[in-house]
Amino acid sequence: MKFYEVAKYLTIGNFTRIDYIVMTNVKFWDSLKPDQQKLFTEAMKQATAYERSLSEDLNDKSLEIMKKSGKIEAYTLTRRSGRSSSRSWRPCTSSMKTRSARPTSITPRA
Repeated sequence: MKFYEVAKYLTIGNFTRIDYIVMTNVKFWDSLKPDQQKLFTEAMKQATAYERSLSEDLNDKSLEIMKKSGKIEAYTLTRRSGRSSSRSWRPCTSSMKTRSARPTSITPRA
């Protein structure tokens, strides 16, 4: 069963974010020549743009399927109401940050 078959309403807030990470160790990164590091960095930028494009297309197609089903009413938050909603979640997200493991970010040295 799909959620839109049982849910009556959908709110589109455009504030969700999903991140993927690619990691390497510093020793390996430092072993690469500057032109190789540049190639990796550019490839990741291109892969990121491509993935976001695929994700956006999938979201659009999925929303269209849900709307055509006639089983769900979709509401899109305005920019103003989206900001207000985002502010109301801050205490919750701040609390979760202190409970979860924090990822370590290492910026590659070029």
